[in-house]
Amino acid sequence: MTGFMGIDVAKEIRTFDKTAPILFFTSSPEFALESYSVKAISYVLKPISKEKLFFTFDELLEQIKLEKDEDAVIIKGNEGIQKILISNLIFAEVIGRYVLYHLRSGKVIECTEAFSPVCDNLMKYGCFMKPHRSYLVNMQYVDTIENHQITLQTLSSVPVAQGKAKEMKQQYLNYQMEGGA
Repeated sequence: MTGFMGIDVAKEIRTFDKTAPILFFTSSPEFALESYSVKAISYVLKPISKEKLFFTFDELLEQIKLEKDEDAVIIKGNEGIQKILISNLIFAEVIGRYVLYHLRSGKVIECTEAFSPVCDNLMKYGCFMKPHRSYLVNMQYVDTIENHQITLQTLSSVPVAQGKAKEMKQQYLNYQMEGGA
């Protein structure tokens, strides 16, 4: 790539998509260790044999198959029944009678359903926190937690109920210590 280092492009990709498969094919071994920081599937040095190329793509296909088996919820939105991967759900909020699912793609899916069962269902995945009675946040997307709000990597912010900041910070810390995103 002219003007860009592959590792820098990979880091930029990771700011928007934490799960996109990344492969490096290069003649530069010096960035191999750094490729782990972006969770690259493989770092292959050129020249590459046909066998190594096929092996690398087999690894890629295996990862894609694993993602197909990823945790998901099925919801009945206003546009019909939809499957939402847990890793794509940034946060859910309730406004009146509607639950809004905010996705990584920027799409918002609106449903008419009670928020309590939604919370119960999503909390079992271990990556959600409830900072406020109207919000459920996927901790994979938390950027900062302050006393009155959580800022997400998408630059959205979610309120933190009075007196819950310490609990949210501790829950997030525990999540990270247990190997969260």
